[in-house]
Amino acid sequence: MPGSNMKHLTGVFRATDNHKVTRNRKPVSCMACQKRKSKCDRGKPSCGACHKRGDPRSCVYGDANVFADKEEMQLKMAKLEEIVMRLAKASEASSVHPSIAMAEDTNLPSPQVVEEGSDAAYHGETSWEAVFKSIHDIQSVLSTQDEPDHHGEPETLSPAPDIAMGGISPIAMSEILNSVPSRQEADVLVKAYFQLRCFYIQRSAQCLVTGEYLKARPYSVEALTLYAHAVNAKRKDSEATIWSLYSLAVRLAQRRGYHLDAARVSPNIKPFEAEMRRRTWFTVQTSDLLFSFQLGMPPMVYQEVCDAGHPRNLSDDDFDEDSEVPESRPPTDPTPMLAWQTKSHLCRLLRRVLRHVLRVESPPYEETMALQAELEAFHNSVPECLRVRPIATTPFDIPAYTIMHRLIIEVSYLKTICVLHRPYLAAEKNQEMYKASRELCRTAALRIIEIHLEFEHEVQEGGRMYEDRFLLSSLTLHDFLVASMILCLDLHESTDITPQNRRQRTQILENTCKTWETRASHSKDARHGARVIRAILSRTTTPSTTSEAKIMGMMNTAYSYSESTSSSDIKDFTMADFNYPSNCEEFFPLNSFFGPNDGFEWFSIGQS
Repeated sequence: MPGSNMKHLTGVFRATDNHKVTRNRKPVSCMACQKRKSKCDRGKPSCGACHKRGDPRSCVYGDANVFADKEEMQLKMAKLEEIVMRLAKASEASSVHPSIAMAEDTNLPSPQVVEEGSDAAYHGETSWEAVFKSIHDIQSVLSTQDEPDHHGEPETLSPAPDIAMGGISPIAMSEILNSVPSRQEADVLVKAYFQLRCFYIQRSAQCLVTGEYLKARPYSVEALTLYAHAVNAKRKDSEATIWSLYSLAVRLAQRRGYHLDAARVSPNIKPFEAEMRRRTWFTVQTSDLLFSFQLGMPPMVYQEVCDAGHPRNLSDDDFDEDSEVPESRPPTDPTPMLAWQTKSHLCRLLRRVLRHVLRVESPPYEETMALQAELEAFHNSVPECLRVRPIATTPFDIPAYTIMHRLIIEVSYLKTICVLHRPYLAAEKNQEMYKASRELCRTAALRIIEIHLEFEHEVQEGGRMYEDRFLLSSLTLHDFLVASMILCLDLHESTDITPQNRRQRTQILENTCKTWETRASHSKDARHGARVIRAILSRTTTPSTTSEAKIMGMMNTAYSYSESTSSSDIKDFTMADFNYPSNCEEFFPLNSFFGPNDGFEWFSIGQS
């Protein structure tokens, strides 16, 4: 086709394509991953691939083609310049010919439209807000750009340390995720957390066996006492196992001579060690006494063969291992050990009262009143800083343990009066000569219940003792329960109560029963006590005049019930495991004791 015109095809078929496609998209991968053609997760300061290769310094991110961004920025700048110029012209025109300026300004951009419901105000294009928005738009363009990368100059300096966090280097996201445990590992950790307490208690028992504690090695008494305390802290009800542990600790302490004055044991005992022996002996013999009282058993210690002194009223700063122990501070100088010293005096008296009421033969009434006189003398000697007072009016600078010391000392004193005079409340209820004992017993029980109700109110959420409610032990709860049972006994057996006093005490029992019912879900003693009180309240209108011989050991049944359900949980290393009933239905039905012609046997209240 020699004559054909080929000019119109010269722009279609060419050997090279002059059209150049620009790439404005920012590179996704770092420079190292681009060279290796590997997948990059764009982690900072280094991606996961570079971090695994151990070469985080080579992880550098390239910039996108900034030509398009620069072009867009130039357009924004031109638009801003145009807006400013129009604003200046409009200002000049409005000062000379306002109407003409408005007519010529029809080509201005339309004002910004504010959506309905928006918090923004209406602004036209000539407003300074519109100018600001344009500048802000430019800032958004600038904020999308990274700092230009200087190729061939890799970063050699490490990032500056964070001033707030210290010398902590940033890590990759993959490392953070790898540190999170898996679901299976998390379940194991949670289970271990909840079993940690049981684990260390069992480990403590194993250490005691390994250390041959039964041979009364050094510090075996302290170790066994701490172990018994840990087991007791876990339990919310009375248990014979804990009593057995403290009884064993008493025997070990006696083998090591803790019950004697240190000078009798060895002249080589230092003053510091002598004071610590007194404190250890106080803890051991007091715990044995209180748990014996709780179970109605005779204590292991006889004061006639002991001459160890009371703990001294000293703070930890008063002496150390290499100094002489000073004399005890006066009672007007309160320290945490002042409460121990006061309890030590009370426990010696309580031990005598417990042996008095546990006699097989009824003791003479004169001995009872003599012990009552000693109790009153002790109560009058209690330091002022340890006297009980309303919790609500206690200053907030008084620590919670001081409040508990006051409560425990007062309740221990009152419960001693209760058990000392309890036999005359029922067995000798018609004897006029024992009227003083009956009044003392009633008054003490009512005062204990009053303290109980106040404490229960303060341990509720928002109360003064809410954060320290764990300080209430099963021993103190037992004292509260004894007072409730004595008031039940008084309502059921006594015939010299006026109708007004009967109604008043019935209402007190109603309030007490509610507190025990709130604890019934996690305390078997509380559950049993609430059932007994509720049954008594149903019969308060007609007191019985029959004897006490029908129901033997009612309270002992309550305590054996709580022991049996929890004894299997303790891996005791001193005795074999026994199987006890754990269902309350296996015991006698409570309603069977409350027939119209039956009375109560309350003899065991004073022994428990």
